[in-house]
Amino acid sequence: MPDAGHPSILIVDDDDMIRSYLSLILRQEDYTIMGEVGDITRAERVLSLKPVSLVFLDINLPGTDGLTALKTLRASYPKTRFIMISSESTSQNVKAAMAEGAKGFVTKPFNAEKVIQAAHRALESRDE
Repeated sequence: MPDAGHPSILIVDDDDMIRSYLSLILRQEDYTIMGEVGDITRAERVLSLKPVSLVFLDINLPGTDGLTALKTLRASYPKTRFIMISSESTSQNVKAAMAEGAKGFVTKPFNAEKVIQAAHRALESRDE
């Protein structure tokens, strides 16, 4: 995993306001934000250039669904951890995300405490 002293985070969501809010919350906790992108193509570009500890990944992205993206990205970046974010927290979505290797699931709208707790849990989790 990238530098555990200062975990780095990539935010992938097609909503500018969600990206900005997540970034604000996480920067206040001294996380390094490696990028805020709105689609999987840009996410792959950031991940290919810089080591990232954790990715917040929207389950509904333009051009692909987040679960497919999660599967692809986990295969390419096995040491990176992922937290799915969605406005739909159906048990089916949560189970599918966890089955694909997500370390957490945050439902929109969210508050700072839930985001921080999810990030801490994901970064402290062991790889399986």
